[in-house]
Amino acid sequence: MDIHNDKIKSLVVKSITQELDKKEEKALSEWLDLDPGNKKIYKRLLDSKNISHSFSVLESIDTKKSFEKTKSKLSSPSNKNKIRKIAIVASGIAASIVLAFSLFMPNIGYFKVKNDIPSFEPGKKKAILIVDNGQEINLHDSLKINISIDNADVKIENSKITYKPKVNNAVPKMNKIITPHGGEFSVVLPDSTKVWLNAMSEIEFPSFFAGGQRVVKLKGEAFFDVSEDKDKPFIVKLSNYEVKVLGTKFNISDYNDSQKSHTTLCSGSIEIAMLKNSSEKIALTPGSQLLFNNATNTFETKEVDTELYTSWMQGYFYYVKMPLGEIAKSLSKWYEIEVKFEDDASQNRLFSAKFSRYDKLGTILKVMEEGSGLKFDIDGKTVNVR
Repeated sequence: MDIHNDKIKSLVVKSITQELDKKEEKALSEWLDLDPGNKKIYKRLLDSKNISHSFSVLESIDTKKSFEKTKSKLSSPSNKNKIRKIAIVASGIAASIVLAFSLFMPNIGYFKVKNDIPSFEPGKKKAILIVDNGQEINLHDSLKINISIDNADVKIENSKITYKPKVNNAVPKMNKIITPHGGEFSVVLPDSTKVWLNAMSEIEFPSFFAGGQRVVKLKGEAFFDVSEDKDKPFIVKLSNYEVKVLGTKFNISDYNDSQKSHTTLCSGSIEIAMLKNSSEKIALTPGSQLLFNNATNTFETKEVDTELYTSWMQGYFYYVKMPLGEIAKSLSKWYEIEVKFEDDASQNRLFSAKFSRYDKLGTILKVMEEGSGLKFDIDGKTVNVR
């Protein structure tokens, strides 16, 4: 959660005016603990001199009349304890808070747009369904149809595609759902397993599950809520390993352009088998993660905050001390941009933030620039960082 988030602005104002309730106090405290820089910003905003100065700037711009109404109150020694509340209320909360934040953020500098281009919009519900005969169906949030595909009745509605098998004595046909740049979609598989696909991802699955296993193939990132079937384990095949479960919730990220792949378990249990060494199996418990290095074919397991790896399907980005280079990769898939860093040091700089997945790119770049001290320039579909 960042300083430009409207909720945080409101909490800071209420804190200064001593109007926070217990729930709001907790939210503000969480934001302050998220990053040391947040505490510095908050401390400077609490300085009455800062607020008084921000009003002198506001006065010279467009709020002179409003400011004059309370100017005499601000100058009174007896009202020093009230100066913060009076200053913010005097010229309108929205204008004063925006100015105060811009005046006292450290390393401030708004990103620059070199070309006159429209603001990058966030991604949306869209994908392509490819059936066994090669037919393609464009999926989007307003599509609402019921169709028969191979041996399944398929319902597409509310950004979700649901498969219900019709006959189990036929040969299952393979289906594939692909999400493009800036796309996401969900599918209910023939066994009632729910899958959420992130941008630039692909899942391949049969029209119904025959035999003693339920096997799907994944490229990219997806969250699985697997329907329990003790007689038929659910298997997700990846580039270097496969995940075997009976019924559980977990997230997998296995992009081709990333050096590392990770599988994060939220509930239940899973077993991971390495493809190059089928005898090597790793069991995960809730809250743990397998991190696989695709370059060295090595792996490690660790305890993690699962929210960091599942926030995308809840509608927001959540980063805690993550390298800017990794953040840039996730943003580039969602906003269809290319991010270029001037040097490795910039890519490796750690950054913490939490913001809506549906913010415009400009809003997010402001947060990243102000929080990191780097400069961001948009040139066409490229963001140059220096």
